Amino acid sequence: MDGHILNISKEDIADIITMNGSRNFLDTQTRVEDPPSIDKTKAPSIDGQSEFRGVLNQKRKRKPRWEYTETPTPTVADEASYSKAKIDEMVAEIYRAIRTSDDYHSKRLDDVYYPFDNSISWFTTCIDDRKQNIAMIQKQHAVGAGRSKSIAANAQTSTDADI
Repeated sequence: MDGHILNISKEDIADIITMNGSRNFLDTQTRVEDPPSIDKTKAPSIDGQSEFRGVLNQKRKRKPRWEYTETPTPTVADEASYSKAKIDEMVAEIYRAIRTSDDYHSKRLDDVYYPFDNSISWFTTCIDDRKQNIAMIQKQHAVGAGRSKSIAANAQTSTDADI
Protein backbone atom coordinates (compact mmCIF):
# COMPACT_ATOMS: atom_id res chain seq x y z
CA MET A 1 0.00 0.00 0.00
CA ASP A 2 1.14 3.52 -0.63
CA GLY A 3 -0.41 5.05 2.52
CA HIS A 4 -3.77 6.01 1.00
CA ILE A 5 -7.03 4.83 2.51
CA LEU A 6 -9.10 2.51 0.37
CA ASN A 7 -12.82 3.06 0.44
CA ILE A 8 -14.51 -0.29 -0.18
CA SER A 9 -18.21 -0.68 0.17
CA LYS A 10 -20.14 -3.75 1.23
CA GLU A 11 -21.38 -4.06 -2.34
CA ASP A 12 -17.76 -4.28 -3.61
CA ILE A 13 -17.05 -7.06 -1.11
CA ALA A 14 -20.22 -8.89 -2.20
CA ASP A 15 -19.11 -8.62 -5.85
CA ILE A 16 -15.66 -10.06 -4.99
CA ILE A 17 -17.23 -12.96 -3.12
CA THR A 18 -19.59 -13.73 -6.01
CA MET A 19 -16.68 -13.65 -8.50
CA ASN A 20 -14.53 -16.03 -6.40
CA GLY A 21 -17.36 -18.35 -5.54
CA SER A 22 -18.48 -19.30 -2.09
CA ARG A 23 -14.99 -19.95 -0.67
CA ASN A 24 -13.32 -17.14 1.21
CA PHE A 25 -9.68 -16.71 0.15
CA LEU A 26 -8.80 -15.12 3.50
CA ASP A 27 -9.82 -18.23 5.45
CA THR A 28 -6.56 -19.88 6.57
CA GLN A 29 -8.08 -23.26 7.38
CA THR A 30 -9.45 -24.00 3.92
CA ARG A 31 -6.92 -22.05 1.87
CA VAL A 32 -5.25 -24.05 -0.89
CA GLU A 33 -1.42 -24.00 -0.68
CA ASP A 34 -0.83 -25.35 -4.17
CA PRO A 35 -3.93 -24.87 -6.33
CA PRO A 36 -4.44 -27.49 -9.02
CA SER A 37 -3.29 -26.65 -12.50
CA ILE A 38 -5.73 -25.68 -15.21
CA ASP A 39 -3.90 -28.12 -17.49
CA LYS A 40 -5.83 -31.36 -17.01
CA THR A 41 -4.04 -33.47 -19.63
CA LYS A 42 -1.35 -35.97 -18.70
CA ALA A 43 2.13 -35.62 -20.15
CA PRO A 44 2.72 -38.31 -22.79
CA SER A 45 5.75 -40.57 -22.55
CA ILE A 46 8.08 -41.51 -25.38
CA ASP A 47 6.18 -44.67 -26.32
CA GLY A 48 2.77 -43.01 -26.00
CA GLN A 49 1.83 -44.65 -22.70
CA SER A 50 1.73 -42.55 -19.59
CA GLU A 51 4.09 -44.02 -17.01
CA PHE A 52 3.11 -41.89 -14.04
CA ARG A 53 0.37 -39.50 -13.11
CA GLY A 54 0.30 -36.64 -10.69
CA VAL A 55 -1.99 -37.01 -7.71
CA LEU A 56 -2.83 -34.69 -4.88
CA ASN A 57 -2.40 -35.77 -1.29
CA GLN A 58 -4.47 -34.49 1.64
CA LYS A 59 -2.66 -31.13 1.76
CA ARG A 60 -3.16 -30.83 -2.01
CA LYS A 61 0.54 -30.89 -2.85
CA ARG A 62 1.50 -32.67 -6.03
CA LYS A 63 3.27 -36.00 -5.63
CA PRO A 64 3.89 -38.43 -8.49
CA ARG A 65 2.58 -41.97 -8.18
CA TRP A 66 4.21 -44.56 -10.42
CA GLU A 67 2.05 -46.96 -12.33
CA TYR A 68 3.07 -50.50 -13.14
CA THR A 69 3.63 -51.25 -16.80
CA GLU A 70 1.55 -53.96 -18.38
CA THR A 71 4.45 -56.07 -19.67
CA PRO A 72 7.42 -56.75 -17.38
CA THR A 73 10.80 -55.88 -18.86
CA PRO A 74 13.43 -58.63 -18.47
CA THR A 75 16.57 -57.47 -16.67
CA VAL A 76 18.95 -59.55 -18.82
CA ALA A 77 18.16 -60.65 -22.34
CA ASP A 78 18.72 -64.34 -23.19
CA GLU A 79 21.22 -63.63 -25.99
CA ALA A 80 23.32 -61.43 -23.68
CA SER A 81 23.82 -64.06 -20.95
CA TYR A 82 27.42 -65.18 -20.37
CA SER A 83 28.92 -68.34 -18.98
CA LYS A 84 30.93 -68.34 -15.74
CA ALA A 85 34.17 -68.95 -17.66
CA LYS A 86 33.49 -65.98 -19.96
CA ILE A 87 32.74 -63.71 -16.99
CA ASP A 88 35.94 -64.83 -15.22
CA GLU A 89 37.93 -64.13 -18.39
CA MET A 90 36.45 -60.62 -18.70
CA VAL A 91 37.15 -59.85 -15.03
CA ALA A 92 40.77 -61.07 -15.39
CA GLU A 93 41.19 -58.86 -18.46
CA ILE A 94 39.83 -55.83 -16.59
CA TYR A 95 42.22 -56.40 -13.67
CA ARG A 96 45.14 -56.86 -16.09
CA ALA A 97 44.30 -53.53 -17.74
CA ILE A 98 44.03 -51.81 -14.36
CA ARG A 99 47.44 -53.14 -13.23
CA THR A 100 49.07 -52.06 -16.51
CA SER A 101 47.62 -48.56 -16.32
CA ASP A 102 48.54 -48.25 -12.61
CA ASP A 103 52.17 -49.17 -13.34
CA TYR A 104 52.31 -46.70 -16.23
CA HIS A 105 50.80 -43.86 -14.21
CA SER A 106 52.93 -44.51 -11.12
CA LYS A 107 56.09 -44.33 -13.25
CA ARG A 108 54.88 -41.12 -14.85
CA LEU A 109 54.11 -39.65 -11.43
CA ASP A 110 57.60 -40.51 -10.20
CA ASP A 111 59.09 -38.50 -13.07
CA VAL A 112 56.66 -35.60 -12.70
CA TYR A 113 56.22 -35.23 -8.95
CA TYR A 114 59.58 -36.46 -7.71
CA PRO A 115 62.18 -34.71 -9.91
CA PHE A 116 64.10 -33.70 -6.78
CA ASP A 117 64.86 -37.35 -6.04
CA ASN A 118 66.43 -37.68 -9.48
CA SER A 119 68.46 -34.48 -8.97
CA ILE A 120 69.62 -35.51 -5.49
CA SER A 121 70.78 -38.92 -6.69
CA TRP A 122 72.68 -37.25 -9.57
CA PHE A 123 74.35 -34.81 -7.13
CA THR A 124 75.26 -37.69 -4.81
CA THR A 125 76.94 -39.50 -7.71
CA CYS A 126 78.88 -36.35 -8.65
CA ILE A 127 79.98 -35.80 -5.03
CA ASP A 128 81.23 -39.40 -4.78
CA ASP A 129 83.30 -38.89 -7.97
CA ARG A 130 84.72 -35.63 -6.58
CA LYS A 131 85.66 -37.33 -3.28
CA GLN A 132 87.54 -40.03 -5.21
CA ASN A 133 89.39 -37.37 -7.23
CA ILE A 134 90.32 -35.44 -4.05
CA ALA A 135 91.57 -38.63 -2.35
CA MET A 136 93.73 -39.44 -5.40
CA ILE A 137 95.20 -35.90 -5.48
CA GLN A 138 95.93 -36.03 -1.71
CA LYS A 139 97.69 -39.39 -2.15
CA GLN A 140 99.80 -38.03 -5.02
CA HIS A 141 100.67 -34.97 -2.92
CA ALA A 142 101.76 -37.16 0.03
CA VAL A 143 104.02 -39.26 -2.22
CA GLY A 144 105.45 -36.12 -3.81
CA ALA A 145 106.32 -34.59 -0.40
CA GLY A 146 108.97 -37.28 0.23
CA ARG A 147 110.92 -36.32 -2.89
CA SER A 148 113.62 -33.68 -2.96
CA LYS A 149 112.59 -30.12 -2.76
CA SER A 150 115.13 -28.83 -5.24
CA ILE A 151 115.82 -29.71 -8.83
CA ALA A 152 119.59 -29.78 -8.18
CA ALA A 153 119.42 -31.80 -4.98
CA ASN A 154 121.12 -34.78 -6.62
CA ALA A 155 123.80 -32.65 -8.33
CA GLN A 156 127.29 -32.48 -6.88
CA THR A 157 128.46 -29.37 -5.19
CA SER A 158 130.69 -27.06 -7.16
CA THR A 159 134.46 -26.80 -6.45
CA ASP A 160 134.42 -23.07 -6.47
CA ALA A 161 131.52 -22.78 -4.02
CA ASP A 162 133.86 -21.28 -1.46
CA ILE A 163 134.72 -18.31 -3.54
